[in-house]
Amino acid sequence: MSDSATVRNAVSAAKIETIEAEPLAWSNAETGATGTITAIRETRAGDEICRSFRTSRQRFDGVALYDGEACTRGQGEWTLTHFSQGR
Repeated sequence: MSDSATVRNAVSAAKIETIEAEPLAWSNAETGATGTITAIRETRAGDEICRSFRTSRQRFDGVALYDGEACTRGQGEWTLTHFSQGR
């Protein structure tokens, strides 16, 4: 599983009401990467739910920050709609 898919799964399962007080840690055993998800914001439009977020990623080649968004599609399945290295 890719790091972005691991992050998507963590964001979709996050408890929004507690994320500000306690950032969400993630790890990917396949790639060896780890990180912390912060600043999740949820918006709703009809049946669609979107969550924007910021995450760090630490691995052998360094540390980076990413901004992303995951949204529900179709039958409520979460899809990563944006994931790019932040500034």
